[in-house]
Amino acid sequence: MFELALSQGANLHILNRQGLTPLTLAAYLARKQMFEHIVEVEREVHWTYGAVKSAAYPLEHLDSIEPSTGKLNRNSALAIIVYGNSTEHLCLLPHLLERLVHRKWETYGHNV
Repeated sequence: MFELALSQGANLHILNRQGLTPLTLAAYLARKQMFEHIVEVEREVHWTYGAVKSAAYPLEHLDSIEPSTGKLNRNSALAIIVYGNSTEHLCLLPHLLERLVHRKWETYGHNV
């Protein structure tokens, strides 16, 4: 159904009544497969050389920092996962989010 909605022009940045996007809703519900699928759909591949890819992931709904104010965004995927009320939320951290957070700290952590 997700792919059908996308093919018909669904907006991945629309907010529901709780202020959640499809990505953050997947994080809130601890739906790992859907969460990872949406992240991969949103990524932008810059170049590919054999099996190596350079891709950018939009951090607006992933990162815990609100880009416009610099304050904590409690509706971000990272905040929902870290402060989630179930152990299923922690299953979302390994791999994808772990790599993104590590990259963020490599890039921006030394400036703090």
